[in-house]
Amino acid sequence: MTITNGYATVVDLSSYLTSDQLETSQYESAIEDASRWVDGYCGRRFYADTTATARKYPPPQDAGRPLGDRYAGEPLTVDDFWDLATLVVTDRSSTLTIDTHFQTEPAGIRAPEENFPYWILRPLQWVWQNSVYPGQTSITVTAKWGWQTVPNAVKRATLMQAAWFIHGRDTRFGIAGFDAVGGVARIRGNEQAMQLLDRFRRGDTAPGFGMA
Repeated sequence: MTITNGYATVVDLSSYLTSDQLETSQYESAIEDASRWVDGYCGRRFYADTTATARKYPPPQDAGRPLGDRYAGEPLTVDDFWDLATLVVTDRSSTLTIDTHFQTEPAGIRAPEENFPYWILRPLQWVWQNSVYPGQTSITVTAKWGWQTVPNAVKRATLMQAAWFIHGRDTRFGIAGFDAVGGVARIRGNEQAMQLLDRFRRGDTAPGFGMA
């Protein structure tokens, strides 16, 4: 198989597992599974889109308040995006201008080598317009989604989790977790990997949030 949007390579994992001699396909499967586990644990994904695509969002709860109202500047939270040059934001029929109608956040919140993306649009000289229907996705954001580069800590966590998956093949009961009544709850993770990733987790890491 070919690894799709993986956060490590076969060479990385084979070097990490110095005592294991496996088929290439086993390394590839473990890396891809571990990469998607990282996405799920963090509630976001770390690979970069190379082409800008459009996504739609409902306006914030306090949209439509007059400019100057204390609640009028509620920010819009979107998925992670990394390239400001290709960013286009349209609120219903109005195309907005960055640093005039809104600003992007956060910026410079971590070490520079981690290249944190943007995921907040804070209105400046603009009030988000009410949608026609409650919850209607009337704001369109066109961007290159994801992270520009994979943080080193994410790569290390992927290797740890991939190794955990591989070694799990030798456990008597596998690697599935169980809930209080004996049902399969979820695939557990390597605790050290989770500690590395905790500062990258987004919001309540709701399934699918920030991962598409």
